[in-house]
Amino acid sequence: MVLCCQNELFSIGLPTYRIKDIKYSSAYRKFGYCKKDNRRKEAIIGISEMNFYSTKDCLRNTVLHELLHAMDNTRGHDLIFRRRMSLVNDRLAANVSITATKKETDTAYAELKNQGKRVGVRRQPIKYLVRCESCGFEYGYKRETKLIRLLRRGSRHSYYCPKCRGRRFSLADLK
Repeated sequence: MVLCCQNELFSIGLPTYRIKDIKYSSAYRKFGYCKKDNRRKEAIIGISEMNFYSTKDCLRNTVLHELLHAMDNTRGHDLIFRRRMSLVNDRLAANVSITATKKETDTAYAELKNQGKRVGVRRQPIKYLVRCESCGFEYGYKRETKLIRLLRRGSRHSYYCPKCRGRRFSLADLK
């Protein structure tokens, strides 16, 4: 599939870096990734397990998306990337986008759940609640941060509330 998509891009005048390796990823939050080495002009592409439970078009669009990252002069989803993406969509009748559609992710999630796999993000519970004394706004923290350690000790700190710029906080442990 990768070689086929690479040939398609080459046919419309968009040569990619040499693909050094294609990796299988078990990530559930993204469909693929691309790590490129600009000095050596080569890239490693990772395709998520989610693609194999979605449609064939979704897999093709993901591979084309990652191959667009594996080109010269692209950094993330910048203007050059977006222009090349629209060119690919026009000339190759593809539907490459920056993010997967809800339908694609829902289809993949449903199929993975049918296979008995655990899907979804394991959310950590909020352990600490910091409350601004000035405006009453509350911030939930999952981990013990520097601010929480300072508040627990009663030490001075340089933090301020982004809402009201207040500097007095109270701490509630929710463990």
